Amino acid sequence: MRSVQRHGTSGKYNRLDSLYSARDMLNKMMNEVITNKEIEAERCNNYEHYQRHAIWRSQQDISSASTEASDARAASLSAEGKISELQDVKLPGVQREFDEGGERCQADLGSSRGQLELVAADVGVLKNIFGMVQCDEPRKRKTE
Repeated sequence: MRSVQRHGTSGKYNRLDSLYSARDMLNKMMNEVITNKEIEAERCNNYEHYQRHAIWRSQQDISSASTEASDARAASLSAEGKISELQDVKLPGVQREFDEGGERCQADLGSSRGQLELVAADVGVLKNIFGMVQCDEPRKRKTE
């Protein structure tokens, strides 16, 4: 009987050893899962931080582009206003001055042509007069 008792007690210890071994294995697996969960959580936090920063940079870029577009639109509107002012106000005045200057130029040209014809006629008369006048040779002066 003694041998039976030993065998019986040794089975009890084997079962406890198996139970402890299973518990240790489960604890080890739980620790691995917790470690992997923490690593994954850190990776996700880093990714979220990166994405938030990328979103912030994009918002800054959009804000800058919007400011530049607004400035460009203001410059465009200013240029359109200046073009409109030049076309509607200044250009007609300059065109009128140009036309008046052209008319004055034509009048002055006609007057100058008339004066030129008069001078040309006077030159012809003077040539006739010089042809009628007989002049002696110029006398040489004695130098002292």
